[in-house]
Amino acid sequence: RLLRDALRDIAKDGKPAFAGPVRETPDGRLRVQIFPANAFDRIAFPQTTAEIYMQPGVTRDTLVAGQAAAYADPLAHAGTALVLAAGNVASLGPRDALSKLFVEGKVVVMKANPVNDYLVPYWRRALASLLGAGAEVPPGRGLPAGQHVMDTLTPAECHRLIAPGGIGRIAFTTASGPVVFPVNFAMVADTIVIRTGAGTIIEGHADELVALEVDHIDDALCQGWSVLVRGQAHRVAHPSELWHLREDAMVWPWAGGNREVYLRIVPTKVTGRRIEVR
Repeated sequence: RLLRDALRDIAKDGKPAFAGPVRETPDGRLRVQIFPANAFDRIAFPQTTAEIYMQPGVTRDTLVAGQAAAYADPLAHAGTALVLAAGNVASLGPRDALSKLFVEGKVVVMKANPVNDYLVPYWRRALASLLGAGAEVPPGRGLPAGQHVMDTLTPAECHRLIAPGGIGRIAFTTASGPVVFPVNFAMVADTIVIRTGAGTIIEGHADELVALEVDHIDDALCQGWSVLVRGQAHRVAHPSELWHLREDAMVWPWAGGNREVYLRIVPTKVTGRRIEVR
C-alpha cells in the first residue's frame, strides 16, 4: 500500500511526499518521519512512529534532490540485481526484490534457498503481474483509485507526445466498412510516415482520408493519454521523396517481410486528451 502511494506521488510530482516532518538531531543529522503516512496508519498503529536517520552531511536540499533518483534518470541506474532469498524470515526475499525493482530501478533475479523452496509457488502468485502474468490481457481492467482528471491536450502537446514515433492505429473506410490496423510509424517534418507491403489493405487505401490514433496507457495507475490525427494520406512515389524517407524515417514494421511501400499522412486536425491522477 505504501509503495503504491509512493509510486502515485512519483507519477504526479516526480518524487514521493514525506510522511511527516524532517527534523534535525542534536549533532545536525536529518531525521525523516516515514510512518505513519496517513490517518489509517495512525488509527491502526497508534503510538507507532518510524524515522530514517540520514547520513552526516545530507542537507535538506540534497535530501529532496536524491528522491526517486532512479525515476529521474533511469539509464544511470540501469542494471541487474541478484536477490538471494535465504534466511528464516519468508518476507525478506520478496521485500528486497521489490526494493531493487521500484527504488533502485533494477532488473531482479531472485533465487530461493532450498529451505525456502516451498514458498516459491506463493511468491510466483504474489508477484505474478511482475513476471508477465496477464501480459496478453487488454489493459484497463483495474479499478481506478484516487481522483482522476481529464484534460484536453493542445496541438503542440500532441505533437510532442507522438514525435518519438512508435505504434499507432490507422483507421479508414473500406467497401465492407471501417477498419483499424496497428502500425509502426515515424514523424518526419510534422508528417506521419508508415511502411507497408504491396497488395495489403493499407496500401490499397493509401490515397484516402485516414485517422491515426496513438496512446500511452499506465495500467498500474489507471491513467494515460491519447492523440488522434486526421488527414490525407498518399503513397510516396517521387524518387527524391522516397529516398529521403528511407534515410530519415526511422520506422521498422514489427510484421517484417518486404514492406517498401511508404505512406505519408499530412495532418489536418490533431486532437488529444490526458487522464491522470491528481
